[in-house]
Amino acid sequence: MSSSGVLGMQFESRLVGRGGYVRDITYPNLTFDGARVGIVSKTDYNEHPDDDFDRKALPIIRDISFTKIYGQGVRVPVRIQGSEDIAIRNVTFRDMSIGITYKKKHIFQCAFVEGRLVGTIFPAPCENLDRYDEEDILV
Repeated sequence: MSSSGVLGMQFESRLVGRGGYVRDITYPNLTFDGARVGIVSKTDYNEHPDDDFDRKALPIIRDISFTKIYGQGVRVPVRIQGSEDIAIRNVTFRDMSIGITYKKKHIFQCAFVEGRLVGTIFPAPCENLDRYDEEDILV
């Protein structure tokens, strides 16, 4: 997949009250050139399907993998923002090298996300993600 628009690619499930899931997805060979944001996910939209929605029906977002991610001229390579109610779990980034347009303090943006990084990752990723070497050994 190759993208040069405002958003490179987006995955989401944002409605409390509907439940459902986004899971077991692999995105291989992504290229973002000139995108404002490369990978986007957000879960805290504060929307619901109708007045009688079930506040306990929360979507599940887990087991999402990104492999071989490249690009240049990107402002924010990754913005993945779960929420207190809807965490994003088991996200994997493997082999990533994206040139950024200018340096910002938080280039890789994560909130309520659990996951891991495998191999070479540039720019510096979120600190709360586990790092593994190319042979899948925790470092």
